[in-house]
Parts: sequence; C-alpha cells; structure tokens
Amino acid sequence: MHYAVRINVETSPKQTDLDPEQAHVGAQQILAQMGTIARIEGPGGLRVVVHTAEARAHPRGALVKAVVEAPTASAAETGVRVALSRLLTESARTAYWWVAQCAAVPHAGPPVPGLRIGACAGSPEATARARRHVLGHAARLRAFGPAMFEVRPDPAEPGRAALLAGSILMGMHIVLDGLFNDLDTMHREQISAAELTDPWILGELPAAVATRCDDVFVRRFLLVGGTAAHRLVEPVWQPPTSFAEALALYTMFQAAHDYLVGNRLLVDPGRHFDALRRNAFERSHQEWLGLLGDAADPFGDSADPWRLSTWFDPLDTVCVAHPYVYDSTPV
Repeated sequence: MHYAVRINVETSPKQTDLDPEQAHVGAQQILAQMGTIARIEGPGGLRVVVHTAEARAHPRGALVKAVVEAPTASAAETGVRVALSRLLTESARTAYWWVAQCAAVPHAGPPVPGLRIGACAGSPEATARARRHVLGHAARLRAFGPAMFEVRPDPAEPGRAALLAGSILMGMHIVLDGLFNDLDTMHREQISAAELTDPWILGELPAAVATRCDDVFVRRFLLVGGTAAHRLVEPVWQPPTSFAEALALYTMFQAAHDYLVGNRLLVDPGRHFDALRRNAFERSHQEWLGLLGDAADPFGDSADPWRLSTWFDPLDTVCVAHPYVYDSTPV
C-alpha cells in the first residue's frame, strides 16, 4: 500500500533559527539524502520503497513530504524515520539535525513508478514551477479582484495581483486535502484533534479547542470548508455565514500566504492578506478570529460540550447554512 509520509526535520533545539540561505541549503541536502534511500530493508522481510520526495525549508529546518510503499503506516513511519536519522549524521551540514516528527497516512493517488526527487522549494526550478501553477489557477478566483487585496498597479511587479489570486486557490487545496488527511487519521485511530501527533491542518486550533474536536466536528468543519471554497469561484463575493466557515476560509488565506512565501513568489505578501482579512469577513467574525488567535475559544466556556456546535450557527436569520451542519449531537 502507498502512504504519504510527512517528515519535519529540524536543527538542534540549542541552536537559533536558521537564516533563509542556511535553511534552503539544508533542505537541499536532506532532499539529496532522501534520494539514497530508495528502498529500506527491515527485519522479517519488511521493505519500504520510497517513490517520491519533496522538501521545503523553514526557519528550524525542512518539511519533507514523501510517497512510499509499505505494508502498514507504522512501517512507513518507522522505516523513513530510522533511515533518514542515520543519514543526517553522515553529513557535516546536517549532523546536528534530527527528525522531530514523522507521520504517514494512506496515499489516495495512483502508484508512482520509480524514484523521483522533486526540486527543493525555493530553488529556481521549483519557484518557476510553482509560479506557473499559481498563475494557472488565478482566473478561477471570480468572487473578488485586486481591490480586495488593496493591490495598486506596480510596473515593477505586473503579476502581483494574479499571484495573489492564484494562491488563494492553492491555499484551498492545501487546507481541504489536509483536513481529509487529519479526519482519516482520527477515524482510524479513534482520537481527537488534540491527540494527533502531526496534524496537517487541525494543529492550527488552540489546544483548549482541539481537545473537543472529534471526527463529527471535523466532518462538519470540512463541509463548511467546501462551502467557503465554492464562494471563491462565485461571480459575487458573499462573506461566510458562520464562524466555522470563516475560520476555514481564514486558514485557506494563511495557507495561501505561506505558499507564496515558501516558494519565494512574492516579497512581503502579508500586507495584502491583512487587507483581505479586513475586507472579506464580517466585523463580528473578525473579532472572533482575533480571539481565537489569542489561543482562546471566542465563545467562552471550554467545559461546555455544546459550545463548538455554535460555531456552525448562521450569523443571522437571513443567512443559510448547509443542513448537515445542524447536528443535534453535542461536540
């Protein structure tokens, strides 16, 4: 069976954050090391085959995503963790780096023949590919234009508005795919969001909220995320009707920002996303999102088992919410 393995490799906790160049060089080194473990042999005939890998630098190290073939998710995680940990010590550049997290989920795509190592995010090839990909999605954003980002014409960067538009669609894909992966892990292991060892998306929620997020809540959250995504391709912008939908959209905006920064497509896109958050959400949702950003539940009592259900209530009686989110079960 094929598994998507997400590996977070970091420098020593005793060291300060890496500068962008150090992180980029380290990520390239890790990517090269991944190319040397096309197959991992274990006891009892256990075998893990690495098909693809890609890496993205971050201030503490690199995030590696690989597709492997293994008998179980546990075997995929253990095989990749042990092999990469050993290889990290063999290079002076990564001798003090370590595998901080490693998690595997079933890979939904078709089997990938052969080993194909992707370009490290930030390299000229990867940046060019990411730019083409983002611009290819730009026309799909119909709900609002450059004014929502407060973009002004700039001869030095004529494609800024298109990159911002396309990134929103990329953020949408990242968040929805990540929620599917988190939900699959929660369902298989019968755990809450707070118990996920390496969440793809749900790690963005404060711990006080995540402890109450079971698979019922995540299914509903995934549904309103799909509703938010559909708003992006409508010809007229309609703000989210519930706080849960606003949070899903907010998370997509953050993923879009991180995609642009991680792939070095725009310098300082943060001011445009600040403007987008001001312009895209109702004022009450902006206030509640601000509270959530301060690691608090905007609706108060964390001991109240019904409180998360109110996240899906429409803002007013005029707004319409999907009937599936009206669940009588307390979450």
